[in-house]
Amino acid sequence: MAGGAQAIAAMAYGTATVPAVDKIVGAGGLFVTLAKRQVYGLVGLDGLLGPTETVIVADETANPAWVAADLLAQAEHDLLATAILLTPSRKLAEAVQTEVSRQLQALAQNGGQSEAAAAARARSGTGARARTRRPGARRSPGRA
Repeated sequence: MAGGAQAIAAMAYGTATVPAVDKIVGAGGLFVTLAKRQVYGLVGLDGLLGPTETVIVADETANPAWVAADLLAQAEHDLLATAILLTPSRKLAEAVQTEVSRQLQALAQNGGQSEAAAAARARSGTGARARTRRPGARRSPGRA
């Protein structure tokens, strides 16, 4: 199984083990987007998508481990990806920051930390806390 720009080329042109396809869909990082741009017209595309931007709006009832995992799952895709937590709970924000560090450390120990995850670790101090639930809910585009 291939991923990234190599997979885009394999699916567009075909290989001895990967048949050429009619359409390529799905998000990816910068290099996937650039690879999709190269095969535009040869195969159908869902679009030339930019970096992932994820916003999680959560209150004090959220599980910090799950929130951290969701943030990291998006941030690790691309050096330019952005993952943001909006919460009125200082306790949750601090717990998620601690959990992000813990999960990144576990990934590094298991050889699973990507360059993008390392960049996410460097940015893990970024966050915002709303005074009430209203401003965060107003700014969020809604549920996916």
